[in-house]
Amino acid sequence: MAELICRKLEESDATAMSALEKVCFSDPWSDGMIHNSLTGEFETYYGLFDGDRLVAYAGMYVVFEDADITNVAVDPDYRRAGLGAKLLEILVELARISNCADIGLEVRKSNLPAIALYRKFGFKEVGIRPNYYENPREDAILMTLELN
Repeated sequence: MAELICRKLEESDATAMSALEKVCFSDPWSDGMIHNSLTGEFETYYGLFDGDRLVAYAGMYVVFEDADITNVAVDPDYRRAGLGAKLLEILVELARISNCADIGLEVRKSNLPAIALYRKFGFKEVGIRPNYYENPREDAILMTLELN
């Protein structure tokens, strides 16, 4: 793997983000949802690129002191190489700079690698959102990282 380039995603990255979304998730966001996320006033996405290829991205929205991670996606060919952790570091730092009190997220109950990553960063399980996900239907674990 060559040196990956990390940069903030822009509207022009919507097609690449959509393609990666479809590879990574059983119930991917629509093209319209992705476009809205990349152009939203409160949302920020960062991506890792291998040349021109988007191989990982993560996003978060921040409203006042509230931050929520929306998605973390890593191409299956690039998993277990620390890319999710690198992107999570960026989001946590962005939340700190934005004076957020905490960061929240939802994660599939069965997504043990993601849960382990979030725990490594200090996220704690704070609840369950029943039947949150579809394809397949599954509960979400709610996790929060206190930033004080």
